[in-house]
Amino acid sequence: MVTVALYGHATIVAMQKVVVPVVGALMILGVFAFAGSFTPAESTGEYALGGFWQTWTLCAVLFAAAPISYGPTIGDYTRRISARQFSNRRICTALGAGMFIGVLLPSLFGAFTAMTFANPTDSYLDDLVTTAPGWYVLPIVIISLLGGLSQGVLCVYASGLDLEGLAPRLKRTQTTTITAAIAIVLLYLGVFVFDAVESVTAMTVALNAVITPWVAILAVGALRTKTYDPVDLQAFAHGVQGGRYWFTGGWNLPAVAAWTAGATFGVLAVNTALYVGPLADIAGGVDLSTIGSAAIAGLIYVVSLDFIKR
Repeated sequence: MVTVALYGHATIVAMQKVVVPVVGALMILGVFAFAGSFTPAESTGEYALGGFWQTWTLCAVLFAAAPISYGPTIGDYTRRISARQFSNRRICTALGAGMFIGVLLPSLFGAFTAMTFANPTDSYLDDLVTTAPGWYVLPIVIISLLGGLSQGVLCVYASGLDLEGLAPRLKRTQTTTITAAIAIVLLYLGVFVFDAVESVTAMTVALNAVITPWVAILAVGALRTKTYDPVDLQAFAHGVQGGRYWFTGGWNLPAVAAWTAGATFGVLAVNTALYVGPLADIAGGVDLSTIGSAAIAGLIYVVSLDFIKR
């Protein structure tokens, strides 16, 4: 993962051209592998959080985690698409469809296969291998490896870009190496030392509450900006001061204030097994950390921009 991320954007795109069709074909094959055990009958078990809406909201938040995690880095990919060949509407439509379908299909595959488990346990992967016919175990391994590789490469690459923005004097390869090293250490500690694998769901919800406000701010900026300056856009990464995006000493203060307010609400409203915020019960147990943080950040940013114009 680190090696591919270090090579950069072109290598990642080339890898995805292989991974996506291979994994997609194997998942389609999996539908036939599990079709014989599929029982779409209503579950008789208890809701994970005790009620329908509380559990449904948790599922929706977890589902949204993937597109939200891509939100801050979308611009790094779409800026490489020719504005002369493709309109903004076409780019946005393709991006939205790819994002939605790309997250929906694996989720549907997980739901479909989970409904074939006769005696489900706390481990989806164990149940998947146990229920699968013998000839489909190898495809499961391939999906796990290639799927993890694809997602991991994007995360490592994006984290390197983020750190480069904070430390523009460093090169992207240097920042990618640093973030990858930190990630490997945390992964080792979480899996082998503290056995924190079960905390992933809780951390996903908490991270959503912090990331989503920034995605909302980016969305507001994209909707209210007709054009952008590609030279000034890279000024900060090249260590150059000034330009269209220098704002106040290099900080977009309205955006920072909006994100701080939204993220603060999100953290206070988080409702997970590991941490329950003081505002977690404002909606009767329904987790509003993700949608609430986005709404607050977006509203504050819009009001701030309008106030500055006046």
